Amino acid sequence: QVCSRRGQLQSRSAAFEQAQARVVELTSQLSAASTDIAQIDGTIRQVEESSCARSAGLDEVRCQLRERLENIAVMQAETLRAVEASRATEDELERTAAGVRAELRRLAEERQGSESK
Repeated sequence: QVCSRRGQLQSRSAAFEQAQARVVELTSQLSAASTDIAQIDGTIRQVEESSCARSAGLDEVRCQLRERLENIAVMQAETLRAVEASRATEDELERTAAGVRAELRRLAEERQGSESK
C-alpha cells in the first residue's frame, strides 16, 4: 500500500508540476497577448484620431468648396445681369443711332429740297 500510495503521490506530483509548468507557459502567453492587445489598441486610437482629423479636414474642404461654388453662382448671376444691361444699352444706342441717321437723312432731304427751289 505504501508503494502504491507513493506511486500515486509521485504521479500526482508530476501532474501538478506539469500543470504548474503549463500555467507558467499560459501566463507568459497571456502577458504577451496583453502586450499585443495594448499595442493594437494604441494603433487603433492613432488611426481613429487620424481619421477624425482627416474627416474634419474634409469637412472644411467641403465647406470651402460650397462657399466657392456659391461665389461662382453669384458671379455668374452678376455677369448675366451685366450682359443683359449691356445688351439693353446696346439696343438703346442702336435705336438712338437709327433715329439720328433718320434725322440726318430728313435734314439732308430738306436741305436738297430747299436748294433745288
